[in-house]
Amino acid sequence: LLLSRFLHPAFVDATSPAYKEAMEAWDAPNHQSSDRKSSSSSMFEEEEEYDPDIDDIDEDELENDETPLSKEPQTAEELVKDGEYYDPYQHVAAVMMNITQLNTGRDFLMRLIHSGSSKNKSDNTNHKTSLDSIQENGEHAKGTTTTTTHLQSLLPQLESPNLHRRRGIAGTLKNCCFAKDNQWWLLHVVHLDKSLLLPLAGPEELTIDEKVGLDPDYWLMGPSKVREPDARVRTYLVEALLLLLASGRRARETLRERRMYVIVKLADMVEENEEASERLLECVQYLRRDEDGEAEGSSDRR
Repeated sequence: LLLSRFLHPAFVDATSPAYKEAMEAWDAPNHQSSDRKSSSSSMFEEEEEYDPDIDDIDEDELENDETPLSKEPQTAEELVKDGEYYDPYQHVAAVMMNITQLNTGRDFLMRLIHSGSSKNKSDNTNHKTSLDSIQENGEHAKGTTTTTTHLQSLLPQLESPNLHRRRGIAGTLKNCCFAKDNQWWLLHVVHLDKSLLLPLAGPEELTIDEKVGLDPDYWLMGPSKVREPDARVRTYLVEALLLLLASGRRARETLRERRMYVIVKLADMVEENEEASERLLECVQYLRRDEDGEAEGSSDRR
């Protein structure tokens, strides 16, 4: 339930601890009007009850307040105050980060969720929990059955305007990279490396040689591309990439073929945080070193 509300962009929960802060962020007339009208309505409905707070209301405020009380639920766009969104479920990102420190939490996020037509649901063969229905390129096999995970639904949160969401999800992805048995799935089905590298890509102009073999999403935005501004988020992302590189030779070869080095190199050139810079350097060393049995300098040609 928390996860579904966390992923809902305009969910507002009046019982949330952050609800009071959001109410205070509204303009004072709206807030005061809501309190007074709710109090007065309760008096008319129950005449025997006496509310002592009514005597404390300033008469001048009653005369000047003409703002109507809206009964419609507030949306995320209406709750904007000084460029910040009212986000009562931002803490769920930190919860996800904490639970993925355990194998149980990682298994929960990466457990396959199957869905399909009612006809297919009656067929027991479509209820297998294996990866047979997923091809190497991430597409589903023929049929109406689809497969997804909670982890894949969290990836768009790396682009959230809320810093707490980005930090929590970046840490969650890093923790999920500790699951070595799922490294192939993370690289070839989820394409996690792209989700991790996109926030690290910046507005730098790439040469033609650097663009060869590189996903166009990294450079199509041109000068308008903004690199992740928070150093902690960048550190989590780089550490996740480092775990993918350290998982095995096949993972490193895949990341070399996808030209990960181009993005990491440019990110390291402008990185000011010492910890993030050290992790970037470790990534470079993994990418540029020669594998056992290969000719010297073979990795430099990728």
